[in-house]
Amino acid sequence: MRNKLVLTLFALMLILSTAVMVSAQPDQRFPWRPRFNESDPETLEKFGRQIENYITFRIVLSGLNTVLYGYILYLYTQLYRETNSKFSLALMALSAVLLIYAISSNPLVSQLLRGSEPIWFSVFNVIPDIFASIAAAIMIYLTRT
Repeated sequence: MRNKLVLTLFALMLILSTAVMVSAQPDQRFPWRPRFNESDPETLEKFGRQIENYITFRIVLSGLNTVLYGYILYLYTQLYRETNSKFSLALMALSAVLLIYAISSNPLVSQLLRGSEPIWFSVFNVIPDIFASIAAAIMIYLTRT
C-alpha cells in the first residue's frame, strides 16, 4: 500500500511539472521570469536591492546551517564510536550530506565555482538540490529499516 502511494505521488508530481512546462507557449514568459527590458530604472534598482538582501540572507543562513550540521556530524560521530551501530552510521552519513548541502548552498561558494556566468545561471546552483535528494534518500532508508 505504501509503495503504491509513493509511486502515485511521484507520478502526480511528474505529470504536474510536465504540464507546466508544456503549457507555456514559446512566446510566453514563465511567471517567475523577471521582465528586465520592460522595467524602469527605479524598479531595476529596487529589484537589485532585493536580490542583494536575499543573497545576504542566504549567506548568513547557510553559514549558520554549516555550523549546526557540523556540530550534529560531530555528535553522531561520537555516538557511532560508542555504539558502532548501522543506524548511527546512517545518521552520521545523513548529517555529512546535510553539511555538504549547507556548504554548497552558500552563495559565496557558488560565486567561487561559477566562473564568469551570472550567479542565477550557474550549473553549480543544482548541487545543493542533489545533496538534498541524497539526504531524503537516506531518511527513507532509515525509515524503512
